Amino acid sequence: MSISQGSRRLFGAALLAALLGLPGLAGASEGLVLFVSGEVSAQRGDRVVALRRGVRVREGDTIRTGPGGRTHIRMRDRTLFSLRPDTEFTIETYSYEGPEVAAGVAPASLARSQPEAAQGRSVYNLLRGGFRAITGLIGKVDSSAFSVRTPVATIGIRGTTFTAVCLADCSSGLVFGVSEGMIEASNDAGTLLLAENEFGFASSSQDPPRQLRDQPPQLLDITPAADGEQSERDPQQRRRVAARRYYGRSEPAANEEQPLGREDTVTEENEPTTRSDQRVVLLSTAAALPHPGAPPIVAGNVPAGQVRVEEGELAGTTLVGFSARNEERLALLRFAGAAEDPLVSTNQGFDPVSGLRWGRYAEGTVTIREGDQVFSAQASEIGPHWIVGPQMAANAALPSTGTAEFTLVGNTDPTASDGARGFLGSATLQADFTALSVRSTLALGIDGNAWQASGEGAFGARLGPGIAENVFAGLYDSVQVNGVGGGDGQFQGLVSVQPEGVSGAALGYRLSAPESGSVAGVAIFRNASAP
Repeated sequence: MSISQGSRRLFGAALLAALLGLPGLAGASEGLVLFVSGEVSAQRGDRVVALRRGVRVREGDTIRTGPGGRTHIRMRDRTLFSLRPDTEFTIETYSYEGPEVAAGVAPASLARSQPEAAQGRSVYNLLRGGFRAITGLIGKVDSSAFSVRTPVATIGIRGTTFTAVCLADCSSGLVFGVSEGMIEASNDAGTLLLAENEFGFASSSQDPPRQLRDQPPQLLDITPAADGEQSERDPQQRRRVAARRYYGRSEPAANEEQPLGREDTVTEENEPTTRSDQRVVLLSTAAALPHPGAPPIVAGNVPAGQVRVEEGELAGTTLVGFSARNEERLALLRFAGAAEDPLVSTNQGFDPVSGLRWGRYAEGTVTIREGDQVFSAQASEIGPHWIVGPQMAANAALPSTGTAEFTLVGNTDPTASDGARGFLGSATLQADFTALSVRSTLALGIDGNAWQASGEGAFGARLGPGIAENVFAGLYDSVQVNGVGGGDGQFQGLVSVQPEGVSGAALGYRLSAPESGSVAGVAIFRNASAP
C-alpha cells in the first residue's frame, strides 16, 4: 500500500536528513543477499561461494540459481533484483560513490534532492534465466549509467521497474516488460522503447526487438508490482506479508528461516503481484500455420482473461510456444478468428473430470498477429486442432515426486496435410515427476496407412528457463508407417493441475514420414488415479 504524497515527503525528509550526513562507504561490497530459497551460489574468480541471507556480493560475481533456487539481492544504491530459478546473472561493472541508501528512503526522492551524492555506474549481464528489477539511485540520477546485457539485446532504463526472461538460454530470444517507467531494448538491428504495461521480444541479436500486443506468460512468474516506496504498515504487518509471500501462510514454521523486515528484504512493495488464474491452450496442425516461423505445435499457460471461450469453443487467444524440434523455434502469436468470419469447430469434446475441451477448426479464417504483421489462412486448409483447459491457479505446482499413468478419454480425428481424416486407435502417456520426464505412444490409421510412434520428452524445468513447469515436449524417435521406419515426429502438451492434484493432460502431436506426408491431432487424458 502506498502512503499519501504528503506523508511520504515528510517521512522521506526525516530519514533523508540523517542519511545525508553519512559518508560514502568506499571499498564496501556492492550488494547484500536478502533472501535465498533452494540452491544459489556465486562464482567468484576460481572459487564458488554458497549464498545465503546476509552474504555480500561484489563486482565480477556470477550468481547462479538452481532449478528450484531463488534469491533477492539489494545493491548499495537500493537497486533490487529478484532472480528466478535456473538463472545465471553477472555483476559485470558496479561503481557507486554515494551513501548506502537507508530503508524508507525512496531512491527517486534522494536522486531529486541530492543528485551529486550518487555518482556511479552499473552493468549487469543476464546469460540465462530471468529476473525482475527495481532500479535504485544510480539509474534514477543517470539512466545511461544502468544497463543489463543479454546475448540478444541490451536493456537500458529511464528510471523503472521491469522484468526480463531468456528463452532457452536466450538462444530462442528474450521477452521483457515494464511495470513502471520506460526501458530501451537495443541491439545491432534496432532499438525498441517500451513504457508502463508494455512488452517486447528480441528473437536474436540480428533481428530488431519488437513490441508484443499482450504480456507473454513467461513474465507472469516474476512481474514486479510496485515502486519500492515505504508502506504505512507497521513492521510486524510487513513481516506477516513477507511470510505469506514466501511460505504461503502467516508465519514460517519454527525450523524455517524467517524473512527479514522491510529494511533488509523485498516485501510487498516490490514482491511480485499475486498471479491471476490461467488456462492451458494448445494448437497442433499437420499443415504449416500462416505465420512463416510458427512451429506446428504451440502450447502454453495463458492468463485466463486472455482466453476467449464461446459456446464451449476456443475463439482465440494469445500463445507463446516453442517447437520440440532441435531448433526450438519460438512463436509469440495472437491467434484468433476474424469477427466477420468466425472460426467454427468440428470434432468437439469435453471431459468434466480434467475440465479439458478440444476440437478442430473446420471453417473460418485463422489470423495470426505478431507485432504489426498479420497472417491469415482458411481453417479448412490448415485445420488446426485445439485444446483449452479449465481455469487453474497460476501458481499450481506439479508434484515433486512420483509417477502418473494417464488414460485416453478423447481426441480429434488425425488429419493429414492434404485434409484427409483418419482415426486414433490408441494413445498412452506416462509422467515421472521425480525425473521430470514423459513418455508417449500413438497408433492411428489414415488414408489406408497404419502409423505407430513412440518417444520421450521432458517437463518445463528441463526444457529451459521461461517454460511453464506443467508444459512438456518431446520427440517421437520411432515412427513407422505400415511397419516401415524412417519417420519422425514431435509432441507437446500440458498437465492440468487442480487444488486436489493433477487431474488430466492434453497432448498435441505431429508425425511425418517419407512418401506419406504428415499427420496431426490432439489427445486428451485423465489421470488414472484421480478421484
